[in-house]
Amino acid sequence: MKLIFTLLLLFTFSEVHAAAAAASSGAGDEAAASGGKKTILLPDKLKHLIASYTSPAEAKVLYGTVSEHRKKAMLRWFLGHPKVKEYFTVIDFSKKSADLPEEFSFTEKGRAPIMVIDPQPKHIQDWAVLDQADYMEIFGLTDEVLDALQTAYDAGRLRNLVAVRIKGYLALKAEKLNRFLGNPLCSQLVFLDLTGDDIGAAGAVAIAKSPHLTRLIRLELSGNRIGDEGAAAIAGSETLTSLTSLDLASNRIGAEGATAIAGSPYLTMLTRLGLNRNGVGDEGAAAIAGSAYLTMLTRLGLNRNGVGDEGAAAIAGSAYLTKLITLELERNDIGAAGATAIAGSKNLTRLTMLELNRNRIGDEGVAAIAGSETLTGLTLLDLASNRIGVEGAAAIAGSPYLTRLTRLDLNGNRVGAEGAAAIAGSENLIRLIWLGLDYNDIGDAGVVAIAGSPYLTKLIRLRLNGNRIGNDGVAAIAGAKTLTDLTSLDLASNRIGVEGATAIAGSETLTGLTSLDLSDNEVGAEGATAIAGSPYLTKLIRFRLNVNRIGDEGAAAIAGSETLTGLTSLHLSENDISDEIKTMLKERFPFAIV
Repeated sequence: MKLIFTLLLLFTFSEVHAAAAAASSGAGDEAAASGGKKTILLPDKLKHLIASYTSPAEAKVLYGTVSEHRKKAMLRWFLGHPKVKEYFTVIDFSKKSADLPEEFSFTEKGRAPIMVIDPQPKHIQDWAVLDQADYMEIFGLTDEVLDALQTAYDAGRLRNLVAVRIKGYLALKAEKLNRFLGNPLCSQLVFLDLTGDDIGAAGAVAIAKSPHLTRLIRLELSGNRIGDEGAAAIAGSETLTSLTSLDLASNRIGAEGATAIAGSPYLTMLTRLGLNRNGVGDEGAAAIAGSAYLTMLTRLGLNRNGVGDEGAAAIAGSAYLTKLITLELERNDIGAAGATAIAGSKNLTRLTMLELNRNRIGDEGVAAIAGSETLTGLTLLDLASNRIGVEGAAAIAGSPYLTRLTRLDLNGNRVGAEGAAAIAGSENLIRLIWLGLDYNDIGDAGVVAIAGSPYLTKLIRLRLNGNRIGNDGVAAIAGAKTLTDLTSLDLASNRIGVEGATAIAGSETLTGLTSLDLSDNEVGAEGATAIAGSPYLTKLIRFRLNVNRIGDEGAAAIAGSETLTGLTSLHLSENDISDEIKTMLKERFPFAIV
């Protein structure tokens, strides 16, 4: 049995539920009032997500299994958390009794969506409340579960179910998948997630041929090795004509599969197409770009596909991809020519998110993007690891067309202190809330420029890992009057010592920090003790202090800290901490990695 709750699916549940209104009863008046946010949690994300909630409208009814092997301290923390009590209704499926308290009755209309995680056959058979379920996550599609689902449906139950996710630990055998797809229950589904189930081409063929999936609007099939054959089957399905979102990432799909999708007359409703981590190459990218059937696409994922300048130019020149809002082209082989083609496109005027990290566009490509009159709507620009120097940083800083940027990622380039100063001195970047400058060799001088910027006053997250920053640079950040909105500060792999750690601990500027990374520095026991005793870092949720030689003294200070009461993630590995102090830390922070 698996732990409770599973994270925010990458789909908007309100979208799914609205599309299924005819297939499920009990619409969501309450959901509509809350803006439609529905959240499912993963174990490793559980704590900090709960801590980040600010109103009951952000979290709704969750059902789940509490695994028997989970540490009691973790379970006590969860069930005793005030926000859990306020925002969640928790049913523990590991309990022996199936009796439900009165507060677990969901017969009233306007209820929040109900999400059932890891139901056992007995729950499906015996718990009438499951008939209200909108979403079900199944861990292992066993014969017993299949029998229970079939029996329940035949008895007129589970009629509200519109979304299913099947999680397997081994390949999902064709026989079991076919049995599931043969259940008329699938005719209600608008969402089906088989991520990582290794269904192969045969599984994709079974999905394509299923007569029950006519209402499906979102299909998640990443990590299934379906290959070109499976992609062609999906593309040729007369059943899947309602799909608006299709994720086929990590499936060994080549140009042939991409061409099949591009030529499908059945996938004309798609608004999201994910082909990340395949091998479609320039030929496949050109096929997608030339498809008269994919004119509704607003999001296209082609990360890690061997796409070069030719493929980028095809996308840029496409008369069919004019509705694109998000374009993902990370980790390809795009150079300055490809970036220039995108920048000069007359068709990509709606783009708000452009992801080009780990290509090789260089300063020339950046200059083209910075000078583009097409890309004026960009709010996110990811140019990490692209061989960008001072010239490229200056081009971005001086661009009158990138004034809507809220997120700029230049991690892993070589802009140096001069490039950092150009960014810091830009009036055009006043909307930035996220700035990434990891591994850019900006040094203390670059940090001082950022800390003193009159324009970067809205920054919420600042990434400065691996920049040879010393105590002077950290002191500048700690004393900045313009960085008061920061909630996340990354300073790992620098040259920060006791003095820098003490400056952070005593900073009235950094009182809003919820995440602080000081890994791989030299703060020592004294620096760790200063942070543990800080009266200003009371909002920290995530704290990383790996590889800092804090020893038992520093670790004990953290274990006894009255400041770090809100931590949900703590990393202290490689710090010469004794077993005795490690035990003390784990008793205080069960989730700590020491």
